[in-house]
Amino acid sequence: MAKLYCRLQREDRGESPYFLQYFQGVSGRGAGGANSLKTKHSFLLQCFTQYAIKAYEQEKGNPMKFYVAGKIWHAPKFQHLRDTVGLPVNSRWIDLDALHPVVVHHKDQLWQMCYEDVRDCDFVLLYCEDMSEEQRGALVEIGMAYGMNKRVYAIGKCNSIRPNGISDVAFTHHHLWTWLDTDNLVKGAFYAMALELSRAIKLKARQDDMTIQGCAA
Repeated sequence: MAKLYCRLQREDRGESPYFLQYFQGVSGRGAGGANSLKTKHSFLLQCFTQYAIKAYEQEKGNPMKFYVAGKIWHAPKFQHLRDTVGLPVNSRWIDLDALHPVVVHHKDQLWQMCYEDVRDCDFVLLYCEDMSEEQRGALVEIGMAYGMNKRVYAIGKCNSIRPNGISDVAFTHHHLWTWLDTDNLVKGAFYAMALELSRAIKLKARQDDMTIQGCAA
C-alpha cells in the first residue's frame, strides 16, 4: 500500500512516467503496448483496491467506503469511479438526474439521503475540476463530515475553496482537511484511500500498544 502510494506521488513529480501513461490513457509503443500497459496497471490498482478495503476492515471493523462531493455534472465521473474503476463510492445522489422525482419534488429526502451517506462513509472526497466552479451543497457535506469527525480530502481547486476578498476559507485549515497533490479524480481517490488506510493502521497500532501497556501495568 505504502509503496504504491509513494509511486503514485512520484508520478505527479514526473518521476514515474509508467503510471502517468496509465492514468492519462497515453498509448504505449509497439504492438499491444497500450492494451498490455492498461491491463497490467488495471490489475495492480484492482489489487490495491481490494487490499485497501479488506485491510481497512481488518483494522477498523468495517469495509472502507467514501462519499464524493462535487457539482452535479461530475456525476458520470463519480459513477465511473464506482462502476468501472471499482472503488467503494457511497453516494446515492450521483444516480439521480435532474428530472428524478426525488430531485424535483422531494429535496428534503435528497438531503436526508446525502446526510445518511456521509454518516455511513469513512471519509469525504471533494472534487473540483474548474476554478470557476461554485460549490454549494458540497460545503454543507464538508460541514457534515467535520461534525461526524470524518476527514475531507480535496482534489483540485475552485472559487469556493480559495481565499478571496471576503473570505479566507478558514474551514480548509481544519485538522480534518487534506489537500491532495493531484487534480486527477482517479489518482486522488487512490491517494485518499491510501492515506486513510495508513491512518487506520497507525491508530490500531497505538490502541494495541496501549492495551499491552495496560495489561503489563
